[in-house]
Order: sequence, then structure tokens, then C-alpha cells
Amino acid sequence: MNGFQVDENIRYRTRQHFLQCCAQQSKRTISDATCGIAGVEAINSHFHRILEPGRPSVDAGRICEAEPIIWTRNDWNRGFMNGSIGRLKVVKPQTNTATVELDGLDVELLSGDWSFVDLAA
Repeated sequence: MNGFQVDENIRYRTRQHFLQCCAQQSKRTISDATCGIAGVEAINSHFHRILEPGRPSVDAGRICEAEPIIWTRNDWNRGFMNGSIGRLKVVKPQTNTATVELDGLDVELLSGDWSFVDLAA
């Protein structure tokens, strides 16, 4: 199997997975790679481009309403742990804030928090 066939197979499987996930928002995509065509960065970027048009967003469009997120540092005062996962629930673009579900709890993220948030696959 050459690189082109692998690339097309991954694209096809990713698209099929995405279509299934649209019906069930609780699904997560997991990859053991960060970079490359099957890495987390590529998967997140692909899904973001599909979901982004017309959706309210924060952090200059980097993360849109309903997208999965991951918190990337420990914040002991707020009870957030590095690796906590969740989803943007209600985005307020005018203030660059959002209500998110993070590890099962609804919390408010403020404009200064986005540097500690990434898209989660």
C-alpha cells in the first residue's frame, strides 16, 4: 500500500466517523499521534473547518460553540486539572467568554483563559 492509498483510506474513515459523530455528540476521536495526517492536530483542524461556518466562536474563531475542548494546565483554585475535557456550550463572542462543560461541571471561561484551552479530538 503506498502513501496515497493510506491517505485516502484515512480520509474516508475520518469522514465516516465524523458523520456518525454528528448524530451522537458524545463521541470522541482518539489518536496516538500529535502530528501527521492522522494526528490530533489534523483531526481537530478538519472537524473545526466543517463545524465552524456560522457558529459563534471565541479566541478569534479558534474554538466554536459545541466543539470539544481540553484544559492544558492545572488551576488548583478553580479545580481544573491539566487534561480535563469538555465542550463549549454557550459562547458569548462579544465578551470572548463561554459557558463550558468541563469534566462534567458547567463553568465560565473568561477571555484570559483561552491560552489554556485547545481543541480536543
